[in-house]
Amino acid sequence: MFTELEGFFVPDADDEARHMTLRGVSLRGWLREEILDREKRRVDAGTLDIYVLNGEGDVIGEYALASAVVEADAALLDAGELRLVAAPMNPPHPEAGEVWKLWQQRQPNERGQWVPLSRSRREAWLEAVRLHHSRFYGRYRDKPPNETYTLNGRNITDGTSFYLAIGEAINGPGGYFGAGADGLNDCLAGDFGAETPFTLEWPDADVARAGMGRLPSGIDHFQKVNEILTESGVTVLLR
Repeated sequence: MFTELEGFFVPDADDEARHMTLRGVSLRGWLREEILDREKRRVDAGTLDIYVLNGEGDVIGEYALASAVVEADAALLDAGELRLVAAPMNPPHPEAGEVWKLWQQRQPNERGQWVPLSRSRREAWLEAVRLHHSRFYGRYRDKPPNETYTLNGRNITDGTSFYLAIGEAINGPGGYFGAGADGLNDCLAGDFGAETPFTLEWPDADVARAGMGRLPSGIDHFQKVNEILTESGVTVLLR
């Protein structure tokens, strides 16, 4: 376990290895023994996982590291510090660390807590939503078909906010229901909180129509999500 992580949530356009420092480290087991072997200067730790814990010590998110190499230093370890070089399997959003700090203090308990955040911080919030759900896949039991869900359409000003809004409309504060068009399609297939057919009320839809822009493929994002929804048996009521 550790309490501080430096060098992981940093701006990076690719998955190149990062030099990280862990502080407040409490290390046991084989890795500690390898580090304490003074004939070794670098310890190949293979694949490691970084777990995000809440105040009660429960895991609320997870990142994977590939080819982690620990810079062995017994003196640093005795001081509660560990240095390693590793490449994340999927580079984290550079602002996700700040979002996780919020979640560690209190996990989302009201809808729209992401609304006051900047666009970039909302993207980081969506990453936390996605990773939290993937850690606990299956925790959302599909509600029966023919339910009605309502989006907070006023706040859907881009693609990210659409996925945050639909996740909360269906699964409550911090809820997940896709983080992109493909993810939305997967969620509609079942086991993500809502069984089709259902009705989705979308007030203030013109806000999203103007703000969601286009996907990398060039397709209108607002139109695409509506096509995905309707083709999956969702009745979308645009207001």
